[in-house]
Amino acid sequence: DALTDARWAEDALAAAPRGRSKDLVTARVQRQLAHLLAHTGDYVGSVAAAEATSRFASRLGDPWESAWATYTNGFAHWYGGQNDRAVDEFTRAEEGLRSYGTSAWRYTLLCLARARMERGEIATGDRLGRQSGAGAPEDLAHIALLRGEAEVAERILARAPKGFPADEQFRDF
Repeated sequence: DALTDARWAEDALAAAPRGRSKDLVTARVQRQLAHLLAHTGDYVGSVAAAEATSRFASRLGDPWESAWATYTNGFAHWYGGQNDRAVDEFTRAEEGLRSYGTSAWRYTLLCLARARMERGEIATGDRLGRQSGAGAPEDLAHIALLRGEAEVAERILARAPKGFPADEQFRDF
């Protein structure tokens, strides 16, 4: 349903008058579309939407939107299994979002930690993951697994209540 809604928003924006407001909304819709496509396994579509996010964010000239677009590119590459590109993008996004200190920065740091750990940089990834202070139980369990601590991951998930049925893929993963 979310993917359908994002596509409808994309179609509706085609008829909107040009300007900064349209570019801002388009960048945000493309960002959501990139995430949704990554989660559905459409990595080519996810990267295309992430690149569109960057194009519209650059038109805005807004550092926040540019950093979010960089994060989105990292996310699309990470889900597509391109960890080196993902680490580069997440690193740039983290630098751009750091001064804001928001949940977006903390989540970017968490994604950077996971991508680095998946690349074999366990100590650095673990440090970044702890520094983020963010993450759902599934995220924290994934970090524990990447450290080789399956029992810790199982304990984290056993203590956490189950989420929405659509999110159970993350718990199962």
